[in-house]
Amino acid sequence: MVKLEEVVDETEVQTQGQNVSDKEKYIYAEEDVEESDSDESDFEGLEDETMFDRITALKEVIPVTWRVKIADSAKCAVSGVSRLSSFGGKSLWVLSTSALLLGVPFMMSVEDEAQLSEYEKQLKDQRGANEVIAPGATSNALPQ
Repeated sequence: MVKLEEVVDETEVQTQGQNVSDKEKYIYAEEDVEESDSDESDFEGLEDETMFDRITALKEVIPVTWRVKIADSAKCAVSGVSRLSSFGGKSLWVLSTSALLLGVPFMMSVEDEAQLSEYEKQLKDQRGANEVIAPGATSNALPQ
């Protein structure tokens, strides 16, 4: 069988026995505020505190449920960025290799075509120059 015991809080017992008026409570509270304002020892260690110390102190402030939610959100974000970068890298690889395999031969054929048309233009210019020098004469050196 389980026995239950009532545990009384000591501060409640003390405040019930004292019967302090509201005005006295205000005066005592005001004195406590003045004393805490004058204490600069509370802020002395702040310069020595690192960012890591401050973040680890947040562990005590943030409830466990919120920490779990934040951790899950961070994991999801990291996973999403990882998947996106993986997909982006693979897509970039496919596009760049396709451009090289299809684009380089195409550009070479375009350049060859341009060279061929330039050669034909030079031949026409030479024929025109021969006609000016010797009209009606045919040259065996140049194909017709």
